Amino acid sequence: MVTGGIGNYSFKVDCVSPQNQKMLEVSATISFEKQEGIVELDFEFMGINFPEYGNYKFTLYTDDDILMSRYLAVAALKEEKQEK
Repeated sequence: MVTGGIGNYSFKVDCVSPQNQKMLEVSATISFEKQEGIVELDFEFMGINFPEYGNYKFTLYTDDDILMSRYLAVAALKEEKQEK
């Protein structure tokens, strides 16, 4: 959710691989009719593939300024040992 705006803002989310390669970029424009308004952002990432293990950085921008960043850790699943 985004609050405290007035007018139109451009938003963008990008994802960077552990090797610092940009993997995707999704953008949208939102409008605040009044400063007390609340806007919920909903970005869909269909068919994204994480080709290697490591930390993938997702960054949210508003009007090209960084609003926040989060990491997604991609790791191998441990196989459970089966009892005989």
